[in-house]
Amino acid sequence: MAGLFEQCDVPADLSALLFAIYFAATTSLLSINEGDFLGGQKHAAVQKYQRGLEVSLYNSSFLDSPTITSLQAMAIYVRCRRFHSSGRSNWVLNGLTIYAAQSIGLHRDGSNFNLPILECELRRRLWWHIITADKRVAEDHGLVGGFETISNTKLPLNVDDSDLSPQLKTPPAAKETWTEMTMFLITAEASKVFARIHRVSLQSQPGKDVHDESRKLVADFDTRLSRTYLKYCDQNVPVQKATFLLGRLLLCKAKALVHIQSLNGLSAKQSAKHINEETLSYACVGLECGSEMLTDEVLKSYSWLSSSYTPYHLLTYALWHLCVCPETPGVTRAWNAVQKCFELTERDSGWRECDPHWAVLCGLRQKALTIQRSRLGAKSGEELSGLYSMDQAVLPDTGSEIDFGDALMPWDLDPLAFFDWTSFAPTF
Repeated sequence: MAGLFEQCDVPADLSALLFAIYFAATTSLLSINEGDFLGGQKHAAVQKYQRGLEVSLYNSSFLDSPTITSLQAMAIYVRCRRFHSSGRSNWVLNGLTIYAAQSIGLHRDGSNFNLPILECELRRRLWWHIITADKRVAEDHGLVGGFETISNTKLPLNVDDSDLSPQLKTPPAAKETWTEMTMFLITAEASKVFARIHRVSLQSQPGKDVHDESRKLVADFDTRLSRTYLKYCDQNVPVQKATFLLGRLLLCKAKALVHIQSLNGLSAKQSAKHINEETLSYACVGLECGSEMLTDEVLKSYSWLSSSYTPYHLLTYALWHLCVCPETPGVTRAWNAVQKCFELTERDSGWRECDPHWAVLCGLRQKALTIQRSRLGAKSGEELSGLYSMDQAVLPDTGSEIDFGDALMPWDLDPLAFFDWTSFAPTF
């Protein structure tokens, strides 16, 4: 252990990057062979590399003098840390990383400073990696990330690492094929679309249908995603299949959010009149894609990362839909998708016990189950047994009717931020 901190010939920021890579590698292996990994000393290994990263960042004066290398270390660490913790500290650390990145000008495109092609691309990749991470971690806590509005940094090119070199005088052309950057670019494009949808929702004016503008944004995103990225994914290749499923999940999320946006401000009764089966279908497809990413054997190497991105918003909408409209035509598919997602999420439930997001969803599911049980109980036993493809374990006995505090429950969903999870949880 001591030897790890005595690499005097290694710059402190590079040492931090090495420890971040060790931390990421260790984390990624935990979900593959957890029992045999390092003789069962998985937590000791993770803590050792985390400690090494912290010491190296301190020695590099990260807060006062961040560098590209130390920011790369921090970005890798924060992304992988999600697997170990769902707390707000992730959001705080990501905000710290963004401000450090701004302090060295990463929010300005390198071409403005006539920087070399390779350096421009490295800066773009790093900046958008940090920004997309912030967008998602903010969503986890009912917040909206907005740092992309202060930046003019372009998206990275859709090229492989081998297409870049210090000798380049002109940028390489973006490839019309799958590349090592395709999965990342899909998440970055989605992050931009979600941010624009949110901005559009704030521009409501008399006589102006902002929802049409949002629908056009999503339609353009759908076209670009299909033509530029998804059509080149070979689903026989694990990483490309993961890319394809992620793209579909994000597209379904965008389509669902546009409809949710149109319900914003309506009462529960008004929302029920505008309920849309197509939106529930999008939510189901998104949940199914997420579940496949966690259960497909060929994608096992990526399950550690997929498991750290619970589809809170799609789950919330599906359960809300089932509460408001329990006789929806897609009820069986919706319950199957929701239940599968719950089973997979609770499979690794160590940190769920203190997660306010999960407490909200568990309460909402219990409410939906109570409504379904009440509705099905009025039907014949034959209809009850034939309605669901799942067994009775999916509909546990909830006992007597539970007071869920419906009067306080915000059934009118906010389109993007939804609600502050912490303040919402006590209503259950």
